[in-house]
Amino acid sequence: MGKTRLAVEAAEEMAGWAVSRLADTALLVSQGLSNRHIAEAMSLSVRTVEGHIYRATVKAGVATRDELSTMVKQFDAASVSSG
Repeated sequence: MGKTRLAVEAAEEMAGWAVSRLADTALLVSQGLSNRHIAEAMSLSVRTVEGHIYRATVKAGVATRDELSTMVKQFDAASVSSG
């Protein structure tokens, strides 16, 4: 396997990890946790959590933490009812 392919696989793995960290952060936001509590739960700095929340809102197409929370709750409800 060439170096380019290994680099692509590593990048894909990192992208998946980053998306799951954003999703985990968004889920904790929807549970009403503060940034400090999310940071403690995920072993991250508060500043990193703030960045995750910002990126999650951008990806979700919403502007606020409350809108992100509502979206996650709606997604969870839809997942439960369809599963």
